[in-house]
Amino acid sequence: MKYYNLLPTDLDEAWALLGPDLKAKGRKSYDAYWQQVQQVALMSSHTSGTSVQVTIQLTMQNQATAEEVHRLGMIQVNGQWLIDTDTLIQSHQFPGPGPSATTLPSEKPTAG
Repeated sequence: MKYYNLLPTDLDEAWALLGPDLKAKGRKSYDAYWQQVQQVALMSSHTSGTSVQVTIQLTMQNQATAEEVHRLGMIQVNGQWLIDTDTLIQSHQFPGPGPSATTLPSEKPTAG
């Protein structure tokens, strides 16, 4: 999915791939979350109708990592598919080195 290839470095282009439901949560919280992330890797993707299930690996700025499974609800707007909902299905968190490595955000405000 193009969306995850853009993160966390091209937030403007990634934001443009979100639908109105996710955008309603606010750009400020979206940016704040992704600024904590150092790297995103898309591990797998499966599409069923207008739903996409993805497994991603996140490396946080503090070197902690997480593997997450998300169900993304897709909508089509003006011929372009957008991510309109993001449901976290499963999350495994692995602390990294250092004293602050055991803390990861407990809730992600938008797709990811």
